[in-house]
Amino acid sequence: MACDKIAEYREMLSNNISDKLNAYSYQLQTRYGDPRVYRAQVEQMRRQDEHVAHWQDRQNAKLLHEAYARQQARHEMQHSERMLKRRGASSRPRSAKAPAQTKGRTQPPPEPRPPAAAGDAASPFSE
Repeated sequence: MACDKIAEYREMLSNNISDKLNAYSYQLQTRYGDPRVYRAQVEQMRRQDEHVAHWQDRQNAKLLHEAYARQQARHEMQHSERMLKRRGASSRPRSAKAPAQTKGRTQPPPEPRPPAAAGDAASPFSE
């Protein structure tokens, strides 16, 4: 009877130690496995990281380009509105050519004013 219990405990202990040893061996294999497999895994992870970085760069460039285009369109619209307010809708821009002038005057020159009298109080130059 006691021998059966001892044999049973011995078997359980042996199985327990065997399971722990197998788990430790498996852990070592996964951590420090075949160097060729490890290098292949590292290379695959590096390629994935490069692919993700390249994709992110393309996305960022695309977003920046779209934002720049929107901002440029907004600035052009604001500039056009400012220029319309500044010069009025009916006048031509300063950079446009002026209409051709006709030779000669269309109106006679203004008549000269007579000199003010010395005692005239309306003259700004009198003392």
